[in-house]
Amino acid sequence: MVKICLAENINDVNQAFDLAFRVFNTAVSNEDYAQCKKGLWFEDPSFSIENFILAKDNSKVIGVIRLVPRDFILNKQKISVLGISSVCIDNDYRGKGISNELMLFSDKIAIERGVNLLLLFARRAVDHYYNKFNYFGVSNYSKIKISLKESSNSLLSISFSDYNQELLSIYSAAFDFSYENYYLKALRNVKFWKFIFSVLKSRKDLFFQTIYLNSIPIGYLLFSKTSILEYALLDGYNQKDIIVSIFNKYFSESNNSLEIEINSSHKLNNYLFDFDFTRSIRHCSFGGHMLKICPQKLSLDSEIKDKYQLDFEKTVNYLGSYSDFANQIDLSKSIDIPFFDQF
Repeated sequence: MVKICLAENINDVNQAFDLAFRVFNTAVSNEDYAQCKKGLWFEDPSFSIENFILAKDNSKVIGVIRLVPRDFILNKQKISVLGISSVCIDNDYRGKGISNELMLFSDKIAIERGVNLLLLFARRAVDHYYNKFNYFGVSNYSKIKISLKESSNSLLSISFSDYNQELLSIYSAAFDFSYENYYLKALRNVKFWKFIFSVLKSRKDLFFQTIYLNSIPIGYLLFSKTSILEYALLDGYNQKDIIVSIFNKYFSESNNSLEIEINSSHKLNNYLFDFDFTRSIRHCSFGGHMLKICPQKLSLDSEIKDKYQLDFEKTVNYLGSYSDFANQIDLSKSIDIPFFDQF
């Protein structure tokens, strides 16, 4: 008989990791996936045996949810978020409703721990699946694309170098300023920044560079081969020449434009009038970055399920009767989650 429970020991967690690695390894091409996955699991500041929900057939782990508790900032107020990650079932046990039981158990844990939000990042392969658990896509996947094909060289002395743990306070202050007006973002402390650098060691597809002006560190840049994933500067710097320098250094050989994954709340927007740029958003209620407001009690009877509509705004209104927190959500805001706040 299958049992749903929290992990009891490190052997349970190791079995869960092996299962998740088998399930998800087939869907990625990163040759360092195993090392990266171990870092995400075991070096995360929130790592704890009690943060793994398991489905067990006797002593065998056949299903898992990894819980990732985080403090987030919502509309400039600190809240408690429970991340739902690595949801998977052993191939031999699929189609038996086990994942449903795992998800309902995660609701129970969230309520017991008194969290405000549950948050998960769904793969395209499970589009629509999490709607039935009252999760809805919230991100706008905002991007700006700056045309720089005729860009001239920067007039400033701007340089770049690899990340340096001695500059944690600079990175943190730059992030806090640049993303100050983001509606939803993680609260990053020193442990979290060290965790980011640990993950980067095994991510050959990502690059982190410190930005210097006249040899003084003023911010950082996180990017892939095709786009900028995070960009943060300290207060007080005109960003036009810095953006030009980034393009010339890392993107000009293969692109006529610079793509940056930020929304209209990012401080760079104050300088976009100097550029030819386009802004794009994409909203998907049935997948991607999905949010659920944690009710103060479970409401799972069939009558409610039958009446329930797959609409995020209606979710907020419905759950508002169970949680005053729901009234703080403003759907008119652009909700985009910075890259390393995703788990």
